Amino acid sequence: MNDCANFINSRQVPYQGDGINISIIDTGIDSNHLDLYGKVIAQISFVNETYGFDSDEVEDERDYNGHGTHCAGIAAGTGFASPAGYNLTGIAPKAKLLNAKCLSKFGEGYLSGVLAAIEWSLKQKASIISMSLGFSSSDPDHPICRAVDQAVNNGTVVVVAAGNSGPFFSTIASPGAARGVLTVGACDKNGTITSFSSRGPTLLGYPDPDIIAPGLNILSVAASNSILGKIQQLENEYVYGLFYNNYMVLSGTSMACPMVAGAAAILLSAFPNLNPYQLRIALMKGAKSLGYSTNIEGAGLIDVKKSYNILKNASPNFNITTVLPKSIPIPPNSYSIFPGSQYTENVIILSGTKINMSVECTGNISQFIILQNNTNN
Repeated sequence: MNDCANFINSRQVPYQGDGINISIIDTGIDSNHLDLYGKVIAQISFVNETYGFDSDEVEDERDYNGHGTHCAGIAAGTGFASPAGYNLTGIAPKAKLLNAKCLSKFGEGYLSGVLAAIEWSLKQKASIISMSLGFSSSDPDHPICRAVDQAVNNGTVVVVAAGNSGPFFSTIASPGAARGVLTVGACDKNGTITSFSSRGPTLLGYPDPDIIAPGLNILSVAASNSILGKIQQLENEYVYGLFYNNYMVLSGTSMACPMVAGAAAILLSAFPNLNPYQLRIALMKGAKSLGYSTNIEGAGLIDVKKSYNILKNASPNFNITTVLPKSIPIPPNSYSIFPGSQYTENVIILSGTKINMSVECTGNISQFIILQNNTNN
């Protein structure tokens, strides 16, 4: 984990998530693991009959799968059980956790349970919601997308995994396709986009993901006696920590998502008055392009130190903006222009405060471009 933290420059910021709580909406959290002990301040399980499960499928708040615990360790693990030669401290080790379990030991759940987990997280006053899950639809108006967009409009930062259906375009899962969330794709620790990382655009043509973070071969907390833990032991992707507190390797945008949630916790602890859009803009403006198109890397690889400096310089009003993409068309779109032809391209303009703005198009076809606003947000 320390190599990931150094790769995104999170250790260079003098904050560690103090005063911030992150809701992990997932398969549960093993709160008895030394790295997570005392960090879970509230927990609940929606894996019950009310939310679509049969009576013999009901589970308590513990993590029998291992996915949620792994994500929790990435976001906020203390690293206390790290064996000799390892530093497995999470990105924001002083952040607290909310355990909103809505997925079973098989990693399965129902829309009603996920929606209930979001609502519960908001009632618990979650600073950040981290969602390493998705439905196959790439529709920004999917019910789960509407729910997370409402959470963002209410002031909660929502970080979502893009999905693992790459390298094909238009494979962003929901709620990653939502308009207001931070959607996260995955790269390796050398800055190469993973083949599995889902690509945009969304069903309505919006560019996605927003940013990328490491998501390949991530070593983090292993839940005790979990299904994934047992599998990774057999695959030799398992590390034994101190006092029987162990770790395992997993890959996916599921791992990149809590890394960004941890980064968001660092920035929120430094600037508590940030709204979700200001934080999203700061992470996007601070990101470094790795040379891919917008529908593959978004704004690029996050750089927490650079984002911190952007916010520090913009404090206290945080009047910052960003535009995605920077130029058009972007793959997979390409234009063959004929007389009378019309094409529509979506451009996202984000502002940290309500402002009046003007947009100027430059280039040899600028006289043929008509700008239309299609959102009030």
